[in-house]
Amino acid sequence: MVPVEAFAAGGWWVGFSVASVLIAALAALVVTVITLVNRIERQAASIIDHLVDTGERTRPLLDLVEANVHLGAIAKGVG
Repeated sequence: MVPVEAFAAGGWWVGFSVASVLIAALAALVVTVITLVNRIERQAASIIDHLVDTGERTRPLLDLVEANVHLGAIAKGVG
């Protein structure tokens, strides 16, 4: 029979090994999350730029609506 002291003396190696694996896995998860956050941030900035560009390109449509309102008012005044 193996004495209990043999397991007790070497038990810390097992705990150290398990802790090392858990810390490495946690570090990998943190790096993955940070990478994804950076990617999302870049995509959000790109989306904002595209939305601003789209707003600038569609500004004449708002002017057209305003022109139609004025033309309607003129037409009512004439008729």
